[in-house]
Amino acid sequence: MVVFFSYTVFLSFFPNIEGTQSYWQLNLTTAQKYLDNDSLQNIIVGSSLSTKILTDSLSHFFNLALIGQGVYDGLKVIKYKNNFPQNVFIETNYIDRPEKKDFQHTLFSPFAAFVSKNIPSLRIEKHPIPIIIKEMQLLFGNDRKAKKMSIQQMIAYSKQHKNDLLFDKKFKIEEAVYSEKIDSLALLKRLEELSFYVRFLKSKGVNVYFFEMPVNPKLVHLNKAKSIRMAMTDFIKKEKINFIQSDTSSYQTNDGIHLNLEESIKYTHYFKSQVLSMPHNQN
Repeated sequence: MVVFFSYTVFLSFFPNIEGTQSYWQLNLTTAQKYLDNDSLQNIIVGSSLSTKILTDSLSHFFNLALIGQGVYDGLKVIKYKNNFPQNVFIETNYIDRPEKKDFQHTLFSPFAAFVSKNIPSLRIEKHPIPIIIKEMQLLFGNDRKAKKMSIQQMIAYSKQHKNDLLFDKKFKIEEAVYSEKIDSLALLKRLEELSFYVRFLKSKGVNVYFFEMPVNPKLVHLNKAKSIRMAMTDFIKKEKINFIQSDTSSYQTNDGIHLNLEESIKYTHYFKSQVLSMPHNQN
């Protein structure tokens, strides 16, 4: 009890310190931060591809994209919160990916809500071991060097240490996934679910927009990407939803689907320009 109380007091002096050990914990932390903030106007939901959008360059934005998950988890979090933003931007790349029931169960459990509100030292991102590991990496590991780098230096460093063999290995995996024939019945079920969320958000006065994250040009016209794009084109017309035009310029990625830092900055600028031209920003 003494240790626990001492740690709680310590966190009160350092409220911004946090750490996670897995993507699962990071996703839960991201969702909980969204639930704790009632002043957010623009929300991005999507997969790990959309985590590359740099919201520090976007005014009043929160990135609710979840690594290894899809838009339905993010949309369910928005619905659960019942305090709705002005705009929701939905990534379409993995629109066929269903929600993770165990994620919802963990996030929405009464115990998690109580802990988040009343005992911050028990929150996932406040667990001591991940924080200690993170701080040690910042002090002695590669993260120490990265922390001192400017954005330009980080970009130059990543180019210098680019591993083409590792990229080729990762790209072949993504190429195989994108070449698979999509399950049309499963996709139809997902689109019915998407239609429910879109209509629900619109009934609450929320502006809904779709966008497609850029990937390696070799993947764009493979089976999975084409099938989803065709289905979304019909869906957008049917539901009368605004769509941010895809950037057709070529993008570099770390593995075929995730933008590197330089390209993340490039796409964020493009995304921002498109958002500013949307109808809700015409005034």
